[in-house]
Amino acid sequence: DINAIRFSDVDQVREKLDKLLRFREQLAIPEILCHGDFAHTNVLLLPDGSSKIIDWEYSGMSDPIMDVSMYAIYAEFDRERIDLSLDLYLQRQPSSNETARLYLYVALGGFLWSMWSQYKQGLGQEFGEYPLKMYRYMKDFYRIMVDEGLFSPEGKEA
Repeated sequence: DINAIRFSDVDQVREKLDKLLRFREQLAIPEILCHGDFAHTNVLLLPDGSSKIIDWEYSGMSDPIMDVSMYAIYAEFDRERIDLSLDLYLQRQPSSNETARLYLYVALGGFLWSMWSQYKQGLGQEFGEYPLKMYRYMKDFYRIMVDEGLFSPEGKEA
């Protein structure tokens, strides 16, 4: 792990991750077939104007809002564009439950991709600022969820 960034607060962030995972378990979420790795690089735009989604290796039954969050963080959207992504997906204003789920998956996805890229950097691949950007999603959206009352770290439903 010579090339990996050492996050000094990873243990505290991991505790927050565990709290978010417990929160996720409490939510009643209708699961449908989801892509699991939805990003613009997995969308083919065809000459006739149609599109096809490719690379379904991570697909499974999940919350469709998770795919929205994966698209947003892969594109490194800021909060305004992340919110807009959900608005466009739903074609309406989201409920507080839907917003909480979006932010939850942004935080969890950020942690996932920061750790994945750390592992890959340890193997010699270069990711530049990507691991830090993903790590910031975890920290920032955890704080947003708490500050806006979408999630209570004490385990009580917000």
